Amino acid sequence: MSDPTDQTATPCCPGLIRFGTASLIVLICGCLAWWFWPTSTEPAADSIPVDTETVSIAEQPNDTETTKAPTAQPDSDSPPSVAEEAGEDQRMSAAIIGKWETEREVGHRDLTVNDDGTAQMIVNIESTMQKLIFGARMIIDIKWHIADGFLTFEMVGGEPKSSVDILTKIGGTSLAFEILEINEDRLLVKDTEDDPDHDWKRVEE
Repeated sequence: MSDPTDQTATPCCPGLIRFGTASLIVLICGCLAWWFWPTSTEPAADSIPVDTETVSIAEQPNDTETTKAPTAQPDSDSPPSVAEEAGEDQRMSAAIIGKWETEREVGHRDLTVNDDGTAQMIVNIESTMQKLIFGARMIIDIKWHIADGFLTFEMVGGEPKSSVDILTKIGGTSLAFEILEINEDRLLVKDTEDDPDHDWKRVEE
């Protein structure tokens, strides 16, 4: 038998009491969460999409002068373009066609330049020493072209053959001359710094 004097009563539904206590704790935590981090139907400021194109345009300066690229000014001292050089080479190639003559230390020279890229030089040798080596007269067959302001002569044959062979061994088969001046009456070219300029005068046909 139980002691009638024991005042401590055993709950009739201990599980219900435990369930009620847990529910109360959850309810209180939910209220606190709502208070500190309330939900909203509007997106947060950090999540609002931003029109980057509109912003970038708005941030650009209105002063068009500050963003305008400077206009390049032509340089009067700039070198000629490839097209200009090619045009000048064509002009000189047309001007050189014809007959020319010049006086050198070794003797008189006659030059005939043809429009097909061939030429012929006749050298009348006056120097006694040169005559002993090459003879009194030489005919030199040449191929020529002008590029980048230079006249190139390539020896392809001539008479007497023995003299041409000696000349080839001494000076080679090709010579390049810088064109200093060319017009209707004068052809002035230079081959080396030490050698005097070759000053040709046009011969009227």
